[in-house]
Amino acid sequence: MPIEIREIVIRTEVRNDLSNQNTALRKEDFQRLKIQLKMECKKMIFDFSKRKKR
Repeated sequence: MPIEIREIVIRTEVRNDLSNQNTALRKEDFQRLKIQLKMECKKMIFDFSKRKKR
C-alpha cells in the first residue's frame, strides 16, 4: 500500500526575549534555518520512498 506524503507543515516560532537579545534569531538566520529544514525533510522523504520501492 503506497504511502503518499502530500504536505509537511513545519511550524516554527521565534520569540524575541528582551532580557536576552543576543539569543534572538535574526531574520536571515531564521530563513536559512527554514530552508535547511525543508531540504532535510525532502531528503528524508526521498530516502524513505527509495527504501519502500526495494
